[in-house]
Amino acid sequence: MLRFPSDDANPDNNLCMKCHMRRGEPAPGSSTPHAPQGFVLLGNGGYRPAGVSIDTNIALTTHASSANPRLCAGCHVNRWNITDATSGNFVFNSTGHLFKAIPCLDANGKPNNLETCAFSPPARSFKTCVSAGCHATEAIAAGRLASARNDIELLAAQIWTDLNANQTIDAAPTDGGYLAIIKRDLPLELTNPTVITPARGAEFNVKTFAERYANGDRSKGVHNPFLARALLGANINELRARYVLPAPPAAVSALVEQSLQAAAVRQPNFITTRHVTGE
Repeated sequence: MLRFPSDDANPDNNLCMKCHMRRGEPAPGSSTPHAPQGFVLLGNGGYRPAGVSIDTNIALTTHASSANPRLCAGCHVNRWNITDATSGNFVFNSTGHLFKAIPCLDANGKPNNLETCAFSPPARSFKTCVSAGCHATEAIAAGRLASARNDIELLAAQIWTDLNANQTIDAAPTDGGYLAIIKRDLPLELTNPTVITPARGAEFNVKTFAERYANGDRSKGVHNPFLARALLGANINELRARYVLPAPPAAVSALVEQSLQAAAVRQPNFITTRHVTGE
């Protein structure tokens, strides 16, 4: 065999996961993920808040399912022909060697290296989402992406908003969200390197699933949207149970409950404790 296979769900054998599966959960001395993509895709990445029990069943309804047997390559390496919209003549054969699941397209419909185009067709191609077997149309895939991004951002911002964009939790009001309040009132909860507190666990999950952190999953939730929503929702509940924090807005509370219920449908024993009493 010239290389490891890309369609093997065993991380020890999977070609992509040889690099993209380094640190998927917090450890003493580190609250930062590193190349956690394989962990997230397979459903075993992230900090587990108290009362949460996740096995890989939660991954089996996402992009690690039998609908996408090629796993990473099923989305990131796909071939298709680009034809002229007017004449129908052949223009270009895209081989997927940019490794972009939803690449930006130039005026001729060819994938390019830009990252600034809109996250919807026709600015981007969602053809791999259809050819991989996960979604019926490009429009449906784009809609699912928009929904996941909005939900994850809403949950992550409740936990921590890095207002000065230094990727470090600063005490409120320099930063926003629950972790900034905890950094102001109980700084040791975030700075003790030997103890993985609920605050440090929540920091790890935000850095894993939110879009603005350098070493996170960086899939905008696509690798495992159910896992991302569920863990961030469970983080919010655990933080409120452990620390003195204000109630989240109604929209966030509703999304937390919705996210945990969606996870429980896929795994009935997902969560064994409920949210803060009185809500």
